[in-house]
Amino acid sequence: MKKIKIICIGNISAGDDAAGHKIYEILRQKKSLGAEVFNLDTSSIDLINELEGAKKVIIVDAVNSNISPGKIIKLTLEDILKKDSKTVDSVHDFDLVHTLQLAEKIINNLPKIIIVGITIKNIHQDYDNISEPVKESIEKAVKIIIEETKHS
Repeated sequence: MKKIKIICIGNISAGDDAAGHKIYEILRQKKSLGAEVFNLDTSSIDLINELEGAKKVIIVDAVNSNISPGKIIKLTLEDILKKDSKTVDSVHDFDLVHTLQLAEKIINNLPKIIIVGITIKNIHQDYDNISEPVKESIEKAVKIIIEETKHS
């Protein structure tokens, strides 16, 4: 049976970018989640390995955007692959858009992919210095992710 996977991407030592890691810490404590939870730190390219064999993948990441920090953006694979969809930019080594474009080319039958992004402000601060708007959005994002696991 194919699984639901939640893949959290985030750097615990880079201010607002720690949001993905914080969400991972919360979700891994939920015993009845019905999904596997992974933390990929900052390497979105490693995501490709996790896509194969899944029924649904929920990707959680901090995103650079011209939208104010702490907003939650929920997108489908189709949304993010639109080249004009530059409202979302991952802050990591090989960005999420490029990673998903590559995955689309090399993996047959991609799973259903949902991206839950939190818009950020600071990425060059300590872990404890997540901005207030981003801190406040973490619990909301967790609720959205849990709800998404129920709709496979």
